[in-house]
Amino acid sequence: ATEEGDATFYLMADGGSNRNFWTDKLGGLNESTHKFMVHLGSATRVIDYCDSIAYYRTESSLSVSPVPVYSIPGNNDWAECANPTSAWQYYESHMMGLDIK
Repeated sequence: ATEEGDATFYLMADGGSNRNFWTDKLGGLNESTHKFMVHLGSATRVIDYCDSIAYYRTESSLSVSPVPVYSIPGNNDWAECANPTSAWQYYESHMMGLDIK
């Protein structure tokens, strides 16, 4: 049971280019009180040009989460990429399914 004021889920955004930062932050989540996390987009940065490695870095960072992660794509994740079709494939490959990993 949770107490009033306890958080049962978390929201976050932006990419995981700094794995140590995200490992530290996500390591503080507790499976018994935190049920899931929602990533609100920007898995890639504008300077990454929607390269596949950017999605991989964010996937790698978020994969340390002890709770399921659900990802919602942001504008930098595919819509504003030079090749939206490829970017969407990278997003699907790396960011969807984090809730079951």
